[in-house]
Amino acid sequence: PILFGIVACLFLLLKLPLSAISLSDTNVYISMAQHLMEGKLLYKDMFLTNLPFFPYLSVLYLTFTKSHLAWFYSTVLFEALATAVLLYLIVQKKGRPRSIAVMVASSYLFSMIVLATTDHQTGIFFGTLMATLGYYLYQKKQFSYAGVALGLMFVTKGYTLPLLGAFFIYDMYMRRKQAWTLIVPACLAIFAVLLPSLIYARGEMISNIFGYTINRPIGLDKWNVFRFFIVNQWLLCIAAIYSFITFRKNVLVAVLIAGGILFLLIYQDIYFFYFNMLVPFMCIALADGVEFLSKKIGRLNGLLIATLFISLSMILNYKT
Repeated sequence: PILFGIVACLFLLLKLPLSAISLSDTNVYISMAQHLMEGKLLYKDMFLTNLPFFPYLSVLYLTFTKSHLAWFYSTVLFEALATAVLLYLIVQKKGRPRSIAVMVASSYLFSMIVLATTDHQTGIFFGTLMATLGYYLYQKKQFSYAGVALGLMFVTKGYTLPLLGAFFIYDMYMRRKQAWTLIVPACLAIFAVLLPSLIYARGEMISNIFGYTINRPIGLDKWNVFRFFIVNQWLLCIAAIYSFITFRKNVLVAVLIAGGILFLLIYQDIYFFYFNMLVPFMCIALADGVEFLSKKIGRLNGLLIATLFISLSMILNYKT
């Protein structure tokens, strides 16, 4: 669709010129990819406090970009764009007008958190992409492929564990004995990624990940992080509340959002970018809310215009 293409081009035109080398964890993953290409081992030869999939993926990205570091940074934009495409397909699959699907995709791409955190490539958006792909495949009843996507989500960013757990719990409740078709492929994908480290650097991996997580000092004040997200993403927060109120309409989305929020409330040390894992599902809830309002007041065009103004305000907020 032309309108979605325009939205995607605007996003790339806004963000691509800003893709540049800077002081960030992106450089750490670039260095790890280079060391892996030299035959060195994660955890044993390199200190890593995360699960290992993204360093492996970084090797692919570094090869694809021909070691052009600025291009490596820009790969995150295409991960975010792929997530927006999936959101478009998810919303349209339910028979909604294309205008609502475009609105949801643009609300994702031009949300403050996406604009603010796509300056660096640290695997956050690949994890989010896998979460959204898992949801998309689950809705298409391709449960085994959904399980693989969810497994890759987890081994990319460990703090997506609540989403994995929410999917498992929901599927066990809904499909009972057939839930193994989701859970087993997810576990196999996780095991396959972890296997090299389990064989060659099991002790170092456990020490690096769990030792660091348990002993690291608390960074930012949790409630300030929540407040910052709510203030800057108030529309998505309203959509999340709507999903809780009307949870029977889309139980899985409500469970995923609730599981993620509960984890962030319990976990001792959180950062703004952790909320990225929830944003696609908040956008799906936004589609449900817009559809409800359009049926009640019959002013869908007005809602779309309002959304464009909100997106513009987010861009201006980001640019300042």
